[in-house]
Amino acid sequence: MGARLDAMMDQDTLAQELAARYQRAAVAGHDIHVAFAIASRRPLVCRMTPAGIIFDESLSPEATFYFDCEETLLSLLGGGGDFVSAFMRGAFRSDGHITLIFLLLMAFRPNRATLPSP
Repeated sequence: MGARLDAMMDQDTLAQELAARYQRAAVAGHDIHVAFAIASRRPLVCRMTPAGIIFDESLSPEATFYFDCEETLLSLLGGGGDFVSAFMRGAFRSDGHITLIFLLLMAFRPNRATLPSP
């Protein structure tokens, strides 16, 4: 996402954007609950499975990923940003389950390579 977002997205619009980018085949064999927290807003909690992505605030996330703004979240998950740089400048952090970020990258990046089925 190259252009800067003009205004803060509401939770529903952000959920729709993430759902549109979701590559369900990337999470084959997984059923994970994660939260995306942006600045001081309430976290956007989702369940990611091969069947799809569901947003539900009643879920207990296994990991929460914190972003300074929607632009950072969408850029990083979309492959247009650098996680290390974002982390170093305080624009991205996690609650300790950083390894799940690799699964998220596969789930939201366009034109991802696919592995052959076993």
